Amino acid sequence: MPFQRLGDTDNTTGVGLGLALSRGLTEAMGGSLEPEETPGGGLTMIISLPAVAEADQAAAGQRERDETAGAH
Repeated sequence: MPFQRLGDTDNTTGVGLGLALSRGLTEAMGGSLEPEETPGGGLTMIISLPAVAEADQAAAGQRERDETAGAH
């Protein structure tokens, strides 16, 4: 069974879509979802998302200031 939790013996709950949805949303934002072994057993999923460049943030901030100034 895909995406089964460690020690989960109840196969009647959930539909196993959590990981697939996480991956889809992460990739839609330009990121990645990678598995990593967890010390002591199990699996940890690492989400990596791209950072917004400082120039993009400054431009967005200026647009917000311009829009706010125009609203008054």
